[in-house]
Amino acid sequence: MKRKRKIYSIDNQNYLIDTDKHCLYDVESIGALKNGHRIFSCLIDDLDNNITVKTRKWGSVNENFEEVIPCKYECLSEYRENIYSATILNPTRTGECLDKYFYFLMDENGIPIVLHNIDDKGINKELIVRFESFIATSEFKQGLAVGLSFDRKQGGVRSDGSLLLEPKYDYIYRCT
Repeated sequence: MKRKRKIYSIDNQNYLIDTDKHCLYDVESIGALKNGHRIFSCLIDDLDNNITVKTRKWGSVNENFEEVIPCKYECLSEYRENIYSATILNPTRTGECLDKYFYFLMDENGIPIVLHNIDDKGINKELIVRFESFIATSEFKQGLAVGLSFDRKQGGVRSDGSLLLEPKYDYIYRCT
């Protein structure tokens, strides 16, 4: 069973403790409790040209300071109640890669989503489509987006939640 990471305060310093990796990460900031979540940032070791550097990442914890949305995003902010706007670095970014980041919305559990306004017999309703097989999706254009899978492969998704291309590609270039 995978253990959750949790923020602890030790000698007036906050740390995100990962018991699986036996790591302490310095927590830089913790936001106020809002809708059962606190957005926080910490310094995470990252590889940049095979050199380990500390980079600021964002995530959220619940009222017990247990990590809910993993601290791995370049940016995380509340879009509205229980929906967050997130940015994650494209792991396949290269010099010719135009899409350096994935910008997307996610629910309170860190699952990428897209919102649709639909007319149901004259009543405007909102439909939330979840992409549970993906870490992130690019912005949707004409109902299509690139999805980043948990094994860092890319595929194509439609805004209705259906799969256009299996996530088996190292990089999908979106022509404009």
